[in-house]
Amino acid sequence: DLIDSEGATMRSSWRAFTLDPNGPEKVDHPTAPGTIWTTKHQADADGFVSIVSPIPIAGTNFTRHRQHGKFTTEVHWVGDTGAPLLTASFRLQLQ
Repeated sequence: DLIDSEGATMRSSWRAFTLDPNGPEKVDHPTAPGTIWTTKHQADADGFVSIVSPIPIAGTNFTRHRQHGKFTTEVHWVGDTGAPLLTASFRLQLQ
């Protein structure tokens, strides 16, 4: 989820990741009809994986409505209604 500076969810997206090279190519979305491609990753020597999920800026509400300030991204496990697995923030400044 992408959370704006007032705490409202601006955007929610769903991605499927696996470390299993033999994992499924596609998985069913847990709440919406259809399937989504699974992104396969390989862990480094320490067992960590870097996953990059771009956030579109140009042509979105960020630029249409000149939204700027501090935004927070949250990562949740599917079906987990508790605290986010990961949280990170960034500051967007439009010029």
